[in-house]
Amino acid sequence: MTAPVSIAPGLGFEAVLPRGEPSPLRSDVAAFVGPTRRGPVGVPTRVTGWREYCREFGALDRDLDMTYAIRGYFENGGDVAWIVRLAAPTPTRSAATWVAAGLAALGNGVFRIAAASPGAWSRGARVALRYRGRTATGAARL
Repeated sequence: MTAPVSIAPGLGFEAVLPRGEPSPLRSDVAAFVGPTRRGPVGVPTRVTGWREYCREFGALDRDLDMTYAIRGYFENGGDVAWIVRLAAPTPTRSAATWVAAGLAALGNGVFRIAAASPGAWSRGARVALRYRGRTATGAARL
């Protein structure tokens, strides 16, 4: 910038440099790597808000500092975060087999129920199967 040059009383001239173009590179995306309650292990997952994070990785956990850091990031205006969940070297998923003799019409009546991701979050989970009724042949209809 230069100092204004007076041309006449009440008139002046000032050279102003144009503003630089904004950078096309984003600098507002954070990455968090650490343990979470649930979610895919070792896979970078993009989340765009606290609710999406809770849906994918679980809510606050007093034993996991990372959940508080992520909540703080979004509460302070963060828009996008990449989350990489860390887990034990050999993570296991909770799973069980359910034998439903009364629902043999839906297959062999044996169902395997498994958690979507490894972790203690799924221990003690309950599953309920509801069906609408029976078809004309008497088979159960989901």
